[in-house]
Parts: sequence; structure tokens; C-alpha cells
Amino acid sequence: MRYSADMARGRDTARVRQPESGSRRASVRATKRIASSLHADWIAVYVETPRPLKPADRLRITETLRLADQLGAQTVTLHGAQIGDEVLHYAREHNISRVIVGKPTHPAGATCCSARCSTI
Repeated sequence: MRYSADMARGRDTARVRQPESGSRRASVRATKRIASSLHADWIAVYVETPRPLKPADRLRITETLRLADQLGAQTVTLHGAQIGDEVLHYAREHNISRVIVGKPTHPAGATCCSARCSTI
């Protein structure tokens, strides 16, 4: 399972979501609004796991990161088998104080993420 995170640095928010979902554009725009309301920079993070991607999925991820970049996000690609561990490690390294995790659109990712807000 691959996820990306939109992170607002320092003051608040990181948002983890599935880029393959139909609402990926809305999710990126919502994260931009949250970061703007907090007067915070934001980072769109994609965690690539060892599982191979279908070309269509890779294209959707690229488009999602491109949109985030166009809306002012810094974009980062991380690599690792444990998505949550990679996001938390990155958040701690970059002084991101809060992570908002969105529930995946299908049960396969439910073991990784659940809807909750967590202060790091």
C-alpha cells in the first residue's frame, strides 16, 4: 500500500491519504487550505513501498504530487516498507508537530491507517 502525506511544518498538520482515491485532488486542496489557515508551510510526502506499482497508479501519484507542487507544497518521496514509520520518522526529523491520518478508501490499508489526529 502506498500513501502520501501532506504536512504543514512546525505549527501543525500532516495528512496521510491514499493518492489513488477519487478524492485525491480535493484532499490536496483541503490540506492547502488547512496549511494556509495555520500560516504554515506544507509538504506533500509519498511513501513508496517495495510492492510494484501499476503504470496507472504511478501516473495518479505523479499528478497528485504535481498538483501539490503547483499549490505551493514542497514534495518529498520516501522509501520504506512501513508507511507509518516512515511518515513519523520524517515528521520528527523535520519538526512537524501534528499528524492527521485519513481512513483509506478500502480495507486493505486499514491496518496502516485509521481516522485520527495525533500529536507527535
